[in-house]
Amino acid sequence: MCDFDGNQAILSADNAVRALTSISPLELMGQGKLFADQRGRTYCPQELGKLTIPLLSAIRMNILLADKAMQTKNSNGHWIPTASAEGFYEWVDTGKRHSTGTPVKQLRWFVDILDAVGLRYRCNEIE
Repeated sequence: MCDFDGNQAILSADNAVRALTSISPLELMGQGKLFADQRGRTYCPQELGKLTIPLLSAIRMNILLADKAMQTKNSNGHWIPTASAEGFYEWVDTGKRHSTGTPVKQLRWFVDILDAVGLRYRCNEIE
């Protein structure tokens, strides 16, 4: 079973239908473009830490996010977002699989999380 969502799911479905029927549902609906999330790109804690003033390591960034109640560790020791982090993160498929075959997902943050936790950051380095 595939674990696609968002634009990835839409494009995959369009490609499958086009391969079987030579018809693109997206073209039939007049959808020539798909739009990226307007919140911008997402960052792992290491990347976020490189944007902050002063610089923070990935470990310090994760601790800070936990101290600000934006994430917590689950029973497996993995960081998971809390309810107060809603809208500041997304889960991204890494393209890897666990030994069980399930996709490996990575928690990634929108840059707005830095404002939410009260950190100063370098605006000119944000893509």
